[in-house]
Amino acid sequence: MTNQEKESITQDEDASNEEIESSESLLDEENLPLKIEKLNDQLLRTLAENQNLRRRAQKDVEEAHSYAIGKFVKDLLSVADNFQRALELVAEDLDEKNEFKPFVEGIELTHKELLRALEKHNVEKHCPINEQFDHNLHQALFDVPTTEHQTGIVLQVIQPGYTLNGRLLRPAMVGVSKNTSA
Repeated sequence: MTNQEKESITQDEDASNEEIESSESLLDEENLPLKIEKLNDQLLRTLAENQNLRRRAQKDVEEAHSYAIGKFVKDLLSVADNFQRALELVAEDLDEKNEFKPFVEGIELTHKELLRALEKHNVEKHCPINEQFDHNLHQALFDVPTTEHQTGIVLQVIQPGYTLNGRLLRPAMVGVSKNTSA
């Protein structure tokens, strides 16, 4: 093959490459609105995903703040229960001349202050006497046979229940009626 033939072939190849490139650029220009739409859609989806992620993170932070004291409060509930039990036992034997009356009044005030502090932090006490039994809030310890009440009414509360911001900390320990008149 001569140099002239080689140059002719090279020129033909260059011309065909230019045609291919120009046809590709035409194709790219024709597909440009489609590509822009696709990239715009990806951008919008990414922005929405980031916004959802921010919302979830904010919700998690708010829940952490609301329920962070949960374990500490659970530990204090037994203290409140013990105060209540002590007051119930002493109240039966207390009379006006009893020398322990100021001591008992101090325990009552401390118990009330503890309950007020718990309420301040959205801890609610539940004593469900004469309410319908709810397995989400109560734990049935025993049945109370009765003919006066329908089945499923809380008749005795052994230990009150507590919630923190509406979330159950401890279920109420209860005795539930069982109607025996059948």
